[in-house]
Amino acid sequence: MLVDDVRLMRGIAKSYFVRSEFQVSSARSGREALQMAPAIRPHLIVIDAEMPEMSGPDCCRQLKTNPGLFMTPVILLTDNVEEKIEACWSSGCDDVLVRPFGRRELLTVARQYAALSNRTTPRIERNILVTYGTGGAMEWHDYAHNLSAGGMYLATRKELEPGSELQIEFLIPRSDQPSRCRARVAWNNREEGPVREDLPTGVGLEFIDLDPVSRRQVQRFVIDSACMQVIRDENR
Repeated sequence: MLVDDVRLMRGIAKSYFVRSEFQVSSARSGREALQMAPAIRPHLIVIDAEMPEMSGPDCCRQLKTNPGLFMTPVILLTDNVEEKIEACWSSGCDDVLVRPFGRRELLTVARQYAALSNRTTPRIERNILVTYGTGGAMEWHDYAHNLSAGGMYLATRKELEPGSELQIEFLIPRSDQPSRCRARVAWNNREEGPVREDLPTGVGLEFIDLDPVSRRQVQRFVIDSACMQVIRDENR
């Protein structure tokens, strides 16, 4: 799905994807995207960050609170301005492309994330231990089942309300140092009346201030893990 308020830009981006055999839907605003996405369940959402009424980061943040769309990859397109780039990352998106970028760069990133979204298995095969807590106290330990540059799904029986903030720490495989950041509870999956029966009891978390180095490590790990799984599936 492409989300941009400028018709010309939607047309240009759509032509890139159609020529590369993507099936493309488009929305003219963030609000329209929020209405369309739950119905069509896109494999990837590409959003222009600078839109009137609802910005790209605000749209992304609301998409990530939907349990059915929480792990749908979202790429934000923005200008090469530090404040704008940081606003994009703080929304919980999966990647940010900074203008100017070319057709090849856009399609390369889109293919990587579309391939992840197409998979029916979790984005990571192994569980990742997460230490977390509130108010600076890191007192709890549970496991992440899904991981992206924008957030994770944490399997836990703790009562954590949407909107609440946590301090979290986790070690990405093959990394030397643990990653630490604040995370916001986007939604919860309670044992009674779960909204996602395919996931254990837990919460969806969006990263608030994951540092750039850790973010790149997460992106690389997720993409490499998915590629290895594809190879294993093809060899079965």
